[in-house]
Amino acid sequence: MLYKGKGFIQLTWKGNYKKVNEILNNKMPEERLNIVSNPDSVLNTREGILTALGFWEWQKLNQKADKGKTGAVVDSITDDVNYHTTSRQKRKNNFTKFYAIMAD
Repeated sequence: MLYKGKGFIQLTWKGNYKKVNEILNNKMPEERLNIVSNPDSVLNTREGILTALGFWEWQKLNQKADKGKTGAVVDSITDDVNYHTTSRQKRKNNFTKFYAIMAD
């Protein structure tokens, strides 16, 4: 499957690759990214980060993140990124740990 979960945010399905590609090319046309015709490019650090940022933009996750630093907020973002994950508590623990580091 060409459009299986890849990159930092594990982008999956061709339609999602198309939408993120469209967002990235609208915001950064000079980059001329084409993750649809080259889905493995998402495995590269640069394209993987850009793809994660494009997904974040598409799903309006900043609006969710701006609601606070609670487990409920982490869960609401997790719902958009990977609803069926079994690592919700681990994600909340990691968020709390890294938030504390960055806040110092």
